[in-house]
Amino acid sequence: MKKTTVLAVLLVVLMYLMVGATVFQLLEQPYAESQQASVSQARESFLLDNACVEPTRLDQLLEQTVVAVELGLDPFGNRSNVSTSWDLGSSFFFAGTVITTIGKNQDQPPPSASPHNCPDTEPSLRSIGRHTTD
Repeated sequence: MKKTTVLAVLLVVLMYLMVGATVFQLLEQPYAESQQASVSQARESFLLDNACVEPTRLDQLLEQTVVAVELGLDPFGNRSNVSTSWDLGSSFFFAGTVITTIGKNQDQPPPSASPHNCPDTEPSLRSIGRHTTD
């Protein structure tokens, strides 16, 4: 490809990303700001209604709750239905993603050898098979 063609494609991609980012910002930012205000108001209201709760202790509880939710845990402490993001199905999918995408690609053919320039997992799986049978 010519240098000007590459630069033109790069410019078009960057413009596309900027337009997309602007659209997402216009659509999502007002809702995020209203949610932030709602959470702040709920926190302040809770502290006013429960004067015996120290703000720092509430913040610690909220931080632990956020971490639990990010891990896919139930923050309500329902022990009868313990479920995480790392159940067998999710873990299996993650393991499959890892073994098909991580590596040095030493067994991959050069991009020019592929008619569609698509990565192929067969060489990676072939090298795994070679290592397990040696």
